[in-house]
Order: sequence, then structure tokens, then C-alpha cells
Amino acid sequence: MNNPALMDELVLSGKQAVLGAVNKGRVLVHMCRPMSDFLDAKTLKFSLPTSPTTGQLEINILMTRWKSNMHAYRYNYIVIAVGTVCMAALYFWRLLFAFFFSAVIFLFSHLSTIVKPEPIVIGQHVVSSRDKLIASSLISAIFFFVFRALTPTILLMALCFVMASIHAMLRSKPPALSAKRQEEAAEVKATNEATAVEEGSLMEEDLNNEGSNNNMRARGGGGGGGGGGGGVGHFVGGGGGGGGQSFKKME
Repeated sequence: MNNPALMDELVLSGKQAVLGAVNKGRVLVHMCRPMSDFLDAKTLKFSLPTSPTTGQLEINILMTRWKSNMHAYRYNYIVIAVGTVCMAALYFWRLLFAFFFSAVIFLFSHLSTIVKPEPIVIGQHVVSSRDKLIASSLISAIFFFVFRALTPTILLMALCFVMASIHAMLRSKPPALSAKRQEEAAEVKATNEATAVEEGSLMEEDLNNEGSNNNMRARGGGGGGGGGGGGVGHFVGGGGGGGGQSFKKME
């Protein structure tokens, strides 16, 4: 125990273990988020955090955001409960679990269609019942064939990934704005339109004023005077009159 090198190595190993655990937690939290966020590369941070405190803070922030939108992620919690019960029997009834998981996915897919008859949209793609059936079959097949090679941690992460996939399949159109929000949006739109009309009127008035000024900008002067009379003898005749002066309107 008096060996400094050994103590440093033990401390370093402990730090790496803590950072690794925090990093797994961050990945796990990201896997639990909706598919739209999961596919966004900006939200995926698989690098180790600078410290366990920083990593834990980020996990808390993400979990707070996830829980604050529980009404939008209600299917995730249902699948988490079902998956937790099924994972208790994972290493004993792999085949049963695969079939049961497929049935759960199929059930929730069609249940969402019954509860929400409007089309289910993911981005620009409308999910049909056929797509749901194919997806549930593929997911159950993948789970069945990879069970023997998965460790509990990786399996839990895969389950969270499938949970996010299920939520993406079941997610419908965003809810309509409330009456208050619609009223606020209408007021903002009316204000913007009134401002645009007023600015257009002022611009037209300025253009008209500028045209009038150009028309009255200059006027010509009067003609020159007549020539002087002839001289007698050696006297010279008088000079002609001066020209009129033009003027310019002051702007």
C-alpha cells in the first residue's frame, strides 16, 4: 500500500470506471428519447464527459426534459413497464419473450390506430398498418436472433432503442393549438398586416411628393432688352439690355 505508482493506478482505474458508468448512462438516456431526437446527430454525445458531475448534470437535464413531456411520451412508459417485466424472464424464456414482445408491438401499433383514427405521420411519411406489421416482425426477429450474444447492459440499451422506435411509429400529428394560442397568433398576424399596409402608404406618399418637387424644380428667365440707338458722328451706340434671371424652388 506504500507504493505510490500502485495507488495512482488504482485511482486512475476508479476514475475511468466512474466515467464509463456515467457515459453509459448518457447513452441510455439518449436511447430513451424520441426517434426524431435520436436521429439528430447534434443530440448524440457518446464521448466521455469531462467529469462525473458534468455527466450527471446532463443526465438530470435530459431526464427533466423527458419527464416534462410525459404526455407526449406515454407509450414509452407503457413499453418500459412491459419490457421490465419481460426482462426478468429473459434468460429463461427467450423464445417466449420474443413472441410476447412482437405481440406487444403489434398490439400498441393497432391500438394507436383505434384510439387516434387520423393518419400517423413521421416527418413526411404516413405510417400504414402494413408498415407497422413489417416493423414489429423485423424487430422481434432481430431480438430473437441476437439474444444469445447480448449482455444485459447492451440488451437494455437495445430495448430502449426499440422503445424509441415504437414511439416514433405511434406518434401522430402534433396537437392543434389551443384557443388562446390561436387568438394570439391571429392578433400577431393582424398587427403585421396593418404595419405592412401603413408602411406601403407612407412609401407611396413619399414617391408622390418627390415627383411634384421634380416638376416644379426650375423655371426659365425673361428675354433680354432691346438694342441701343445709333450714334452720331464719332459717338458709339448704346449696349443691349441684360437677360432675365432664372430661379429655383427651395426644397
